Amino acid sequence: MNYKKVKNIFNLREDAFIILSSIISAIEPGNLVRSFIENNIYEDINNYLNIIVLGAGKACAPMAKAIETIFPDKIKDSLIIVPDGYKLDTQIINIVEAAHPLPDQRGLEATKKIINLIESIEDTDLIIFLFSGGGSALLTCPYPPLTLDHIISITKELIHCGASIGEINTVRKHLSFVQGGRLGKMVKGTSITLLLSDVTGNDLSTIASGPTIADLSTFKEAQEILDKYHLTSKISSKIIKFLTEGKNNLFRETPKKLPPKQKNYLVGSNSIALESAYQTANNLGYNTIILTSMIDGEARVIGKIAAKIGKEIHKSSHTLTPPACILIGGETTVKVIGTGKGGRNQEVALSAGLELELDNNILVLSFSTDGKDGPTDACGAYIDAEIMARARQLELDGFQFLNENNSYNFFLRAGGLIKTSPTYTNVGDIILVITG
Repeated sequence: MNYKKVKNIFNLREDAFIILSSIISAIEPGNLVRSFIENNIYEDINNYLNIIVLGAGKACAPMAKAIETIFPDKIKDSLIIVPDGYKLDTQIINIVEAAHPLPDQRGLEATKKIINLIESIEDTDLIIFLFSGGGSALLTCPYPPLTLDHIISITKELIHCGASIGEINTVRKHLSFVQGGRLGKMVKGTSITLLLSDVTGNDLSTIASGPTIADLSTFKEAQEILDKYHLTSKISSKIIKFLTEGKNNLFRETPKKLPPKQKNYLVGSNSIALESAYQTANNLGYNTIILTSMIDGEARVIGKIAAKIGKEIHKSSHTLTPPACILIGGETTVKVIGTGKGGRNQEVALSAGLELELDNNILVLSFSTDGKDGPTDACGAYIDAEIMARARQLELDGFQFLNENNSYNFFLRAGGLIKTSPTYTNVGDIILVITG
């Protein structure tokens, strides 16, 4: 008998964390940027005498450090905005912290400095923009006459209503002075934008709300999203008035085209994470398949589906033969209806657990690659039959915890929380469905 093929519940846990570790290593932003530049655009950048490095996002500190190590003598000026706790020590590049996911005054002031830097840059200088997930909140500058309070309030409502990241960013682009390609419009000379994608499908205009990417969405679409989620009665009338006037051409639309001397490159995505997981799971003895890198939808629905996939494999042999590992990437959403504490990945795991049976040799793990899942200190959670059995012993009603959006406290008591601290990267979420 091949002992590698004998996988019990404790093997599944150990292997799941080996796979998780391999994912985080594979998507280290500094290495991704360094590899991309050296293999693709080193000479293009090296031809310039002066480089200005600007950007915002959860992954931008290590991205900036990579630029610093490759071109230490060319950096003329810089400013990178990262969330609190995501700053790294640098020798040359200036990194500042601001709030996320709701913007604050620090982000506004830093964004104004970036605008001033762009306006002062010589045409012969090269701007390297760095953007990753989180940039939408960090790079913040309301389109006059809107204020920071307007942006904070609409962001809060959009996050809680269950809107997708694409929908949220369509609205944010049209309330912003810098997003939706408007920052790129300010550039007089040449720029290169390097992006790390946390969005399903890798739409460059959605990553960090696409500050330097031409935007095809409209004021009309932004207004329709607010109508779809019944937000018009919950937000300031000034926001509604602004979008209506924009739709009627009283405010300039986001740019639909930018000059060809502004180049954009994707350096990392969810697919890289999945490929690393695939190789690691295979090496651990699992029959492995990447199901998709584009999952989206309500977290509790996706969790239930993930568990059903595991049960199908566990009970029949017409798909994959156990031990098997199913890999799913993307990003789910949560409609907040309760007052509990949790995140989308914890909701995926809890929903999956409610579908599992106590004799299943199945583990479902869901985590955010940036190390933070919702307003919690966890990046996600895993669930298996033992955790569900413990929850029964503790008389924890998983359905009640799920309905109260209180998945964090369920896992805090039953076990299963995953805590990594900030990973300084962000390519969306990964779900593992492992059967023994």
